[in-house]
Amino acid sequence: MNASEAEIATLKDYKSAATLRAEWLDRATANHPAPQRWCWAACRLPQIEDEHELLLYLAARDGRWAAKVEGPRGLSGYVLCRTNETQGEAVIEGQTPRVSQHADFAGTAGMLVDFATQRARQDGLKRIRAEFHGAADEVDPLVSVYGDHGFEHGIRCEMVSDQLDIHPGSKELGFRSAGELGLEAFYDADALVRNERTEDARQDCETSRRIWCVDPSTDWIAAYAGGAVVGTVRVAVTRTALGVLDNIRVAESHRRRGFGRCLLARGLSALAGRTDVVWTDTDDDHPGARRFYEKAGFRVRHRHGGISLELVQS
Repeated sequence: MNASEAEIATLKDYKSAATLRAEWLDRATANHPAPQRWCWAACRLPQIEDEHELLLYLAARDGRWAAKVEGPRGLSGYVLCRTNETQGEAVIEGQTPRVSQHADFAGTAGMLVDFATQRARQDGLKRIRAEFHGAADEVDPLVSVYGDHGFEHGIRCEMVSDQLDIHPGSKELGFRSAGELGLEAFYDADALVRNERTEDARQDCETSRRIWCVDPSTDWIAAYAGGAVVGTVRVAVTRTALGVLDNIRVAESHRRRGFGRCLLARGLSALAGRTDVVWTDTDDDHPGARRFYEKAGFRVRHRHGGISLELVQS
């Protein structure tokens, strides 16, 4: 299979494309009912096109266009793309390619990705990219196909837990909140642990205060061992009462000594009585961090992020 087997889809393909879309949604919502297709951080998952939007892509309106692959049983798959000449990029949209359950997923999706990439090159664009946000069984197959076609990604795992009371482990640390230390002293401690400037730590903390409901006197905590700061943890609560593990960091010289578990337990205890569920996210290419959270009762809920390919023009 190769990109030459894909072609531009037009309005005459509407009925078969709408049928494939409905088939895909039926499978997705069977595994993940509609309310659960929203992430815990209240972010909408990438746009799943409605029938009107599908018509716009098939009509090639406003920079939109669609490509398709036909198979023995009719439409095997389609991809939706928007050309953004201002940014010099093509954006694959709607969490596509969408592939029929009767077709070979990797082969069909691969043809569509190759077709979109070749068209972007022909249009003289600098890059082609896509964004994802969904359950692993929706996102992982697409990320795999894009990866096989040279795309680089920065996917993150959204993890949730309803276990707010976990055992801190065998290590003992002393804790002081930002209320006890004073904000400036906490910024200094956070910067030291993160190996960055105090001003950068201050700006990061203040960004959290703008986004979440934060009480620094209880939600920002520094940990000490032998009089030295060894880590910090920051938690928050959203306006919908979702607990957030905003940041947890152990100083590099103190890692792999069980201090992370102590910090996590202390941070979760600060959320007790204020929420029933705690959310965090971690880089997909940091399996150690994922295992750390899984051991504490967290489970992957969604995966999200962007994937892109820089185009070299001949």
